[in-house]
Amino acid sequence: MSRRTLLRGLGAAGAASVGAATGVATHATLRDGEPFGTLAAESGTLDLDLATRSVADGDVTEFPTQDGPFPSSFASEPTATVDFGTVDPERGRESGHATLAFRVCGNPGRVWFRPVGSASGLADELHVELSHAATCGDPGATLYEGSLSGLFDALGDGVQLGAGCVRLGRVELEGGALVGPNDSLAVDDVPGALTFDGPDGPVEIEVTAGHFKDDGELRGVDLASPDAALCRVDVKGGGKQTGSRDGVETYRLDCADGATDLLAGTNPGGRPSGLSHFDVYACADGDCVGCEPACLELDWTLRNPREVAGESLTLDFELFARQCRHSDARNPWR
Repeated sequence: MSRRTLLRGLGAAGAASVGAATGVATHATLRDGEPFGTLAAESGTLDLDLATRSVADGDVTEFPTQDGPFPSSFASEPTATVDFGTVDPERGRESGHATLAFRVCGNPGRVWFRPVGSASGLADELHVELSHAATCGDPGATLYEGSLSGLFDALGDGVQLGAGCVRLGRVELEGGALVGPNDSLAVDDVPGALTFDGPDGPVEIEVTAGHFKDDGELRGVDLASPDAALCRVDVKGGGKQTGSRDGVETYRLDCADGATDLLAGTNPGGRPSGLSHFDVYACADGDCVGCEPACLELDWTLRNPREVAGESLTLDFELFARQCRHSDARNPWR
């Protein structure tokens, strides 16, 4: 798997400004087979622009050619695909990083994103981390970390990218206690609270109840917060899982002040799995994207190429914009 093949061609081509009230999707594809996403717009006139930058083993590729620090130049209405090529086991471990910068000029717009691809052995072996920063250069919020197959499962139905849904942090189950980023809570002391660092200050998350297996092992929790509206919780079970990639169950909460029955999945025998950890996400204000670029950051690693020698795959990133004025915040893919 050549790093030049993996993320060499993160580029864009084509241009469109969409104004039909019913919505129009336009597509343009790189002829070298390595585009990076589909962008469309509806309900108003807006320009959705993109720029890409990839780094692997010190080599940097940018599209379009930048006239200043990245991102300074954009291509209008691009479509692109990450082509992971064919795995060469003789190359050993591979890794790289890609940045997708996007902006909505003309009128601010709400932007949704989804990854599109097929689960496979190579998708299972590729470890990826995807993050989003509302302003390029600022620290990003993790949208997903795990296998590429798991990325398809976790975000395949689409996620809004504005300031929308930000990750507060992870809570690990360690020795009978729920350990958060700042403090811990003994399982025996539930109900109780944990403190997270939110974008606007401390956020208290209350663990209002625990759910247990027949043997007394913690399987899941109920959560609530007086400080934040919850948009998502990812629950990871211990051991081998079925029904979800990487043993992660993703619960989407639509900015609720609490959620119940946040449970780990089941094992191959159909038995409930114990809880390993859970990640908490909260809704944030300011969900409209303007002409100030936002960024998606993708890190990938292939640790065991011999396990998937000769396999190949492609990954499409699709973005969809809807004008903020006179339109609702519905997900276009649901």
